[in-house]
Amino acid sequence: MTVKQPAQFVNYSTPSTDVENKNTSRNYHAYLLRIWREEESMPWRVQIEDPTTDETVGFPTLAELLSFLNGQFKEKQQEAPMN
Repeated sequence: MTVKQPAQFVNYSTPSTDVENKNTSRNYHAYLLRIWREEESMPWRVQIEDPTTDETVGFPTLAELLSFLNGQFKEKQQEAPMN
């Protein structure tokens, strides 16, 4: 029996971090995500915390969190030099 391998292997495991390299442009981001609602009839609220900077950002909806993250990484991709 032959097992077919996927055409391209994608590794989604946690990347290794380089503690000594403190560049302002980071290639790795980690967030602590909190999602809750005060009552079952209320919408979900969201908060993310960057453990490297202790910065916390709150969002009244999941859609606003996704919009924020989309904007964060879109900007980073546009700043990269084109070769």
